[in-house]
Amino acid sequence: MKTGEDFFTVLKKNNTTVWVVGFVAILSILGSLFFAFTVYKDSTNNIYSINEKGELIPLKKLEIQNAELIQAKANLELFVDQYYNLDAFSMKRKRERVLWLVGDQPTIIIKDRANKGYFDEFLSIAGLTQNAEILQQTLKITKEVPYTAEFVVRIQRVNGGVSEFYNSTIKLKMERVNRNFPYNPYGLLITQFSESLQKVDVKSEPAVEEIKASEEETNQNPKENGK
Repeated sequence: MKTGEDFFTVLKKNNTTVWVVGFVAILSILGSLFFAFTVYKDSTNNIYSINEKGELIPLKKLEIQNAELIQAKANLELFVDQYYNLDAFSMKRKRERVLWLVGDQPTIIIKDRANKGYFDEFLSIAGLTQNAEILQQTLKITKEVPYTAEFVVRIQRVNGGVSEFYNSTIKLKMERVNRNFPYNPYGLLITQFSESLQKVDVKSEPAVEEIKASEEETNQNPKENGK
């Protein structure tokens, strides 16, 4: 403040300056908060990876979730193959490998069936084979880990040219673990497991419709060029 200047005029100028500085500071804070919120929102919806050119590429978490869900379904297919698709040549290998896919509770169930001769039958009964497939239209699975799944497996048991058919209703839960190739390639462990077996007449209309619906569910992917 210089000599001769009006005291109140100077104060008014300083007051105006304070208000301007305060207003700019508030705008800066609000802008910073908005930027932080935008970054946070973007980070929760995207994961970034670097391609071979060194470019940063966002990957949608939804896409990753869908990819992981496909792996969970593939793990179910692997379990069904190891546990139900059996013959004299593959029985020993699959009997050992199926235990890599399950935790304590399912292990007790599988070992109990093994002690009752489930696996040994394929060695003691000449020509005994068993084929199985998931009825795809029955598959229900949650979208996040731990996965809870429920589905029906159609089993064909062939003995001396005579086929018997069964539906096994399965309920299970899968949790994420470390991958172990080739024993547990998808890194999912079945921690809870139950099955309910029922003999079916494969020539009956309901049984035929189940297979037809499963095939339609499997072939529902869109074709190229709409053809």
